Amino acid sequence: MKTKNAQVLKAVRHALRWILTALLCVPLPAWTDEPWVAVLYPETAEPYRTVFEQVMQGIESRIAVRRYALHETADIAGLQNTLDVAKPVAIIALGQRGAKASSALRTRVPKVVGAVLLPPGEEGSGVSGISLTPDPDLLFARLRALAPRVRRVIVVYSEAQNGWLIAQAKAAAETRGLELDAHRAEDLPAAAQVYRKVLADRRDDRTAIWLPMDTLALDETTLVPMILERSWNRRMVIFSSSLAHVSKGAVFTLYPDNQKMGRRLAELALEARHNGTPVFMPLRDTRFALNVRSASHLGLDVDAAQRGVDLVFPAR
Repeated sequence: MKTKNAQVLKAVRHALRWILTALLCVPLPAWTDEPWVAVLYPETAEPYRTVFEQVMQGIESRIAVRRYALHETADIAGLQNTLDVAKPVAIIALGQRGAKASSALRTRVPKVVGAVLLPPGEEGSGVSGISLTPDPDLLFARLRALAPRVRRVIVVYSEAQNGWLIAQAKAAAETRGLELDAHRAEDLPAAAQVYRKVLADRRDDRTAIWLPMDTLALDETTLVPMILERSWNRRMVIFSSSLAHVSKGAVFTLYPDNQKMGRRLAELALEARHNGTPVFMPLRDTRFALNVRSASHLGLDVDAAQRGVDLVFPAR
């Protein structure tokens, strides 16, 4: 009896080994070889590390990701070799360091840049991406809701940094029933002259000033404090593309929702696999920041404005 049981057990083990061997020889189904993207991001300190982490979490919610941290002296040749072997379906580059590294890579896979201010330069032409500067249409929509009397928006900008954005802003202003009075200034002295003239005029509650992110036409040490002080005295609405300006006295801004921006970057990368037309867009996944002290000073409806606000200044 024992001999018979041993023979049965031996036969079962043999059958299991045969089945296991057969399963190992079966090719893996296609879905295990899922598409993935390479994400290039700068290795940096807080608070920026958390920002990039949130963006990458957003990307990972839409597509598989392999992360590649970039130090200040990135090994581009080594990264090139690694990606040539790994074969991602697209590359998403974050921050200026990521964008610079991406532009140096020689590859046919689509490239998408995010968490940058400017469109890629000539070396990066044909690259899709999302700027950190908020969509003018979204800013104008907030302005109309917060200060409905405003009909004219003044902006001072440099062509080099914001020419691409002002072209979109003109169309957005018309759609929102606003007149965009855009003044081109390629350096700080020219910009300062425009601001002084604008702010020397008598009070006009139908005019607002928009402060773009533009290092050639706006500086934080002299122009921004002067603009905010004089606009306060003239009770003029100042809104900005920069969160830092709202903490200093601008009425409101829109700033990135990092995870949502990450998801949109992933969608751009997936679309770029099938569409050869590059798309570089302003930030559309945003949060709302409001300076309630400035809004109250201007007589705006602060209670209504705070509905849906994500960040309030001054800090309570």
